[in-house]
Amino acid sequence: MALQSSLEERLSPHKNRPDLERYAKEAVDLALKGQWQEAVAANRKILEKYPDDVETCNRLGRALTEIGEYDEARKT
Repeated sequence: MALQSSLEERLSPHKNRPDLERYAKEAVDLALKGQWQEAVAANRKILEKYPDDVETCNRLGRALTEIGEYDEARKT
């Protein structure tokens, strides 16, 4: 039973954090519009509240790469 719970959480990482899903959508929308500076700021704000969110770390790294902040991107 615990294994099934763990699997469900991995498949729905935002299940217990509904506001994270909303914040993530905003960050993705900024990236899709090419607003990389704003995407960096949005993802950093998410990480202040959810420092363990891997998807946000990945988005932040991508956004940093897009604005040429390669060293900072490697740290995320």
